[in-house]
Amino acid sequence: MSLPKFPKNTSPLVVNSHPRSGTHLLIDLLRRQYKECAIKKTWDRGLDDLYFSIEGLLDAKADIDKIEKKGLRVLASCEAPLVKYHCYSEGLLKIKFPDWMHYLSKCKSIYIYRNLYDVLCSTYIYMQSFENAGKGVSLSAFIRQPFANSPNRVHFWLNEVQHQRSRTSNLMLSYEDIIDNTESVLDQLDVFLSLKSIRYVPLLPPKTYNKWKIRWQRLFSSYPNNTAILASHNGITKLNSDTAFSKQDLNFINDMAGSTLTDLGYPIKNK
Repeated sequence: MSLPKFPKNTSPLVVNSHPRSGTHLLIDLLRRQYKECAIKKTWDRGLDDLYFSIEGLLDAKADIDKIEKKGLRVLASCEAPLVKYHCYSEGLLKIKFPDWMHYLSKCKSIYIYRNLYDVLCSTYIYMQSFENAGKGVSLSAFIRQPFANSPNRVHFWLNEVQHQRSRTSNLMLSYEDIIDNTESVLDQLDVFLSLKSIRYVPLLPPKTYNKWKIRWQRLFSSYPNNTAILASHNGITKLNSDTAFSKQDLNFINDMAGSTLTDLGYPIKNK
């Protein structure tokens, strides 16, 4: 395989996270408020052509040359194109695609995190939508499952967040701050990116849980508001983290991650 010919006149921005932590919220905020990150959607682009999900290179069934060409097209389509991946893929990406990861290592990177209780609930719902180890089990069993070389899903989240906090070169943003303190988040992004946000109102991209609205955007909008991946299970799109866990579940979570949750400003849930 020949080496990718990365464009020299653009400055990609990496967005990474734990799954279901607001990755697409951040991507869509950046696309909405920074003209440098916005790619016009034309007839030959899908919603997932407005950023590059580099994890597509890890799909065993994918045409790697086609995925690379798609990625290079995204990188050449605006001044600050967005590249997305979840942190559990980073090690494998470095092994299988070192040229891509070396290139991205020189780019600015933003890590978005979210309250662990909500992350676990949202990930649980999402994992019911396709075949994987988390499908069909209870929430209690789900949070205790081994995941990505960690003994359980709570431990993985904890290690990931602690690792990201140790990286001084990237910017960490919370999902909750993006929702509740958008103006302040844009101030941080302006400084970190050395760019000027548009401050288009409303500041946040309009949210939708309607699959038909998503399809309409895919077909007819030049700059779609939303690239989110919707998830539901038996008609349920969201679990209430205040009631979803048993006392034993909360003890399990809090014993491992309680101090980190507190450090991040999240209240500890108890029953």
